[in-house]
Amino acid sequence: MEVALQVIRELCCAHADWMKPFAVFVKSILDYTDRLSAEQIRTVYESLCSLTDSSNTEEDSVVSELNLLIRKQLASPVSCYRRSGVIGAVAVVRHLNQRCTQPGAAGGSGATGTAAQAEVHPMLQRATKLLEQVTDACQTSTTTQAFFYDELSNLVASGELDRCLLDWIQQRIAEQFPNRYVLAKSELPAEADSGGKQPDGPLFTGQCAPRISPQVWMDHDGEDADAVINIYPACFSGQFSFAAACSLFNLLQHCVKCTDSGSLEAIDALLGCGICLFDQTQLASFRTQFTAEEQDLAVASLFSALCWTRQLLSAYSGQTDSIDLQSKCTLRLQDAATLEALLREVLPRAQSRIALAKAVAETPLNELSVPKDRGPKSTATAGDKFSSFEAVQGHLRELEIDALGLFAHRISCTLHGPDNGKGAECAELSLEGFKYLIDDLLFKINHKIGGSASAKRGRRETVNAAGHMANATRHTDALDEHSFLQQICRTLPWLHTHLVTLTTIIDKAPSDAEDDGDSEDNDEHEKLLASVCMQKTLAVWKHLLEWAEATNTERGIWLEVIVAALSGQSVELPPPEASEIPRTARLATHASRAFEFVLPLRVRASNLAFAYDIQYLLKKLAHISDNVEELRPALYDSANSYLQQQWTGDVSARGNEITFLIREQVKYHKEPYSVLEGYAARAYPGLFNLDADQMVHYPLLRQDTLPIFFKATFLEVVDSVSKFDELLFTRDEATKHLAQLVKLWKAHVNVVRQTTQRNIVRTTLQCSKQFMDMFLRRGMTILDANFLILRNEVLTTLKVMQQATRSLHSICGDLKVYRDTQLTALVPPVKKQLEMILFRVKAMLGHHNALGAFWLGNLKHRNIAGEEVSSQMPSDRVTDGSEDEESDGSAPQRAVTVKRNGSSQHDRSAKRQRRRLAEQDAPAERSELSNSVVAASSTSGDEEMSQDAGSGPETLHIPVPSDMDAVSEEE
Repeated sequence: MEVALQVIRELCCAHADWMKPFAVFVKSILDYTDRLSAEQIRTVYESLCSLTDSSNTEEDSVVSELNLLIRKQLASPVSCYRRSGVIGAVAVVRHLNQRCTQPGAAGGSGATGTAAQAEVHPMLQRATKLLEQVTDACQTSTTTQAFFYDELSNLVASGELDRCLLDWIQQRIAEQFPNRYVLAKSELPAEADSGGKQPDGPLFTGQCAPRISPQVWMDHDGEDADAVINIYPACFSGQFSFAAACSLFNLLQHCVKCTDSGSLEAIDALLGCGICLFDQTQLASFRTQFTAEEQDLAVASLFSALCWTRQLLSAYSGQTDSIDLQSKCTLRLQDAATLEALLREVLPRAQSRIALAKAVAETPLNELSVPKDRGPKSTATAGDKFSSFEAVQGHLRELEIDALGLFAHRISCTLHGPDNGKGAECAELSLEGFKYLIDDLLFKINHKIGGSASAKRGRRETVNAAGHMANATRHTDALDEHSFLQQICRTLPWLHTHLVTLTTIIDKAPSDAEDDGDSEDNDEHEKLLASVCMQKTLAVWKHLLEWAEATNTERGIWLEVIVAALSGQSVELPPPEASEIPRTARLATHASRAFEFVLPLRVRASNLAFAYDIQYLLKKLAHISDNVEELRPALYDSANSYLQQQWTGDVSARGNEITFLIREQVKYHKEPYSVLEGYAARAYPGLFNLDADQMVHYPLLRQDTLPIFFKATFLEVVDSVSKFDELLFTRDEATKHLAQLVKLWKAHVNVVRQTTQRNIVRTTLQCSKQFMDMFLRRGMTILDANFLILRNEVLTTLKVMQQATRSLHSICGDLKVYRDTQLTALVPPVKKQLEMILFRVKAMLGHHNALGAFWLGNLKHRNIAGEEVSSQMPSDRVTDGSEDEESDGSAPQRAVTVKRNGSSQHDRSAKRQRRRLAEQDAPAERSELSNSVVAASSTSGDEEMSQDAGSGPETLHIPVPSDMDAVSEEE
């Protein structure tokens, strides 16, 4: 879609006269506004504006149709169409301004001029009238009004506006902010009693005024300033909704920057002035003493205050020339963290969120006709969908990427934060402020470059279909990938410095203050917060490495920059025209140094997610350094140490982390088989037998984590078969290695006899199918080649395989008891692999003239635990229609039992003939064994055998070396 719109825009710009007759077709694209993004709508309007270049009058047909379309969309009751009208109006204003500022244009003012001149200039007059029209149309919708201010801010920030038009926008629109939202402290409303007089324009009609008195929060100017930001009174009175305040201030600060060469000195007082909210001391009784209306008002006020604080950070973070402004920015960063924590606490507890819904979305304020599960008469209110912070997070003001420059300040080593008051020599970040900023950085990275392209496209389509143009990522989405990564990579050297500081905080000795109890609690809280900050900082490199290591040549140019920053070195950022930079020895050196830097941090992991991030970084850096073999012991020690720790919290909820650590432990051990054997032969039996001596070595292995461990080790067994390369082994070693893998497979299959957990059964079926498939491709070829030389070893391996396939047959036959369609659906693929092993073994024996060792016998019906059970359906009760049912995976026992009545006369004769031939070829001295390599399937074709009532399905018997213990037929 984007490519098609870009082509249309280029055609309209380059061939306006030719494309003008087709303007109606271009305009018809806007009929699908509800499915277009803001950028796509903007592209369509820019194309239409390009078609008006040949005309300078409003009588032109394209101009008239464009103006009519904008008026219709602005008057629409649907939010997405109103916003489309705003985008179109601003696009027309941009186009008129460009025509006015072109060289040789009549009446152009250039860098000088006044707002009055804009009203008489022929082009700018049309622009000002259109802006007045949009301003009037947006009065009924605060969210559309906020969107208009943001669109106009982007136009002003481009720096292309004529000075007359810029002054007009600043005086007529932007400077309304102080009059609406700034109060003197002496103007604060007095406290209202429970029966107090309602203010003008009440938010809740028919209700008494809220009893919560106003209070000034977060005043960093103290007595020096008399102004406060009007949030609580504005939300209470309803005279000016605060939803558009941040957008209006954004427009104001961009106008001031354009007129004062990037400086905000003219409005720097707004950064430190306090915020008028409610009495903070009454929050403790939020749930019990606040009415529903007061709770709603408190939540809306906190949300508005958080948006305002984030907007201040976006505006003033770039003012690096003033230490005072930077100090106040770090204080505002801590304020944002405090406000978010309060909002997370009170939002789920609020009984009403109507005011919040009005502030963040185009939602009807009355009850919606959406039934709830509580009962048929109950309905969902407009604010019910904002019951958690995650639901409103996308509606917060975006913390623009310039705010990441605050990472340049050092972290304060005191728990109560830095002293950033007047006269401070340098600005310092508090731990809470640093955590808030690093959270926002991770959010931006995950949104911009995290996940697959299909996932991003799905998120975008969902947003577009809902008609919601999110606030939280608008500026980030406008950046191209290269510009975004340049901004991110500039922060990486600062983050490396902060990692060193956080390490110092975590490792520092306890305080020696007199109040030992409070001091110890403060030290622990500080260390815990520093550990969380360290985890999130390392997660930044983890996400960047995941992105840079993807199979894309354009991403490889950033790999050295990312790795070098983690090693403490600085590398020049790649230019925009760079396409590919090959890996060099310098990259390997940076990776080795980064590995040495991260490795000591592993002992500071405080949770499994932290351990996962560190182990992932170590693994990636080791592979980038091309020195995996030398670093293998360190990688194993790291993964093994994490698995030996007792972690707090719900460990079973961290399945992905545990699985990753187990597989890393196996992969980097010098003998992976010994690790897997430890789990299969000692850990799992020790868990079932309650053997405390064995379980002390596996502290994370419990009944609730058993499925996680079982799946991880089973997958490693499957991977060992899939990665088996006979060229790396001698003939004896290859056969021995395959025998070990088969024993591990058998041990894992037999775990099902000890527990019937659904996840264990599913993993057994899935992984066994994969194991048998890979063994047929790789293992059987080796056994076939070594059969004559290593006959006893090969037959021993097949003997162990018999025991595993017998257990698998019991599992497949017993699954119908559970009546689980998801599990029974896994049976047919497993049966197919069992059947293929049967044919492959017979082919191997025939190839070596040992077909006499191959014969079919009967297995008794056993359940999963190995206990013998009676046949559930005698052959004389099976009807002719049973064959149709046998093909269904929902009846696994019938799928493995072939009834005589279901076969044709020709098939039965052929089977009897094959049985007689097999008995004649078999030697008289042959020893019978009852363990099966595989049970015959109902679809086993030519190898199917008839069976009497009450007998089990057919099984393969082969001779084994004489020194092996015979197994009874019942087993």
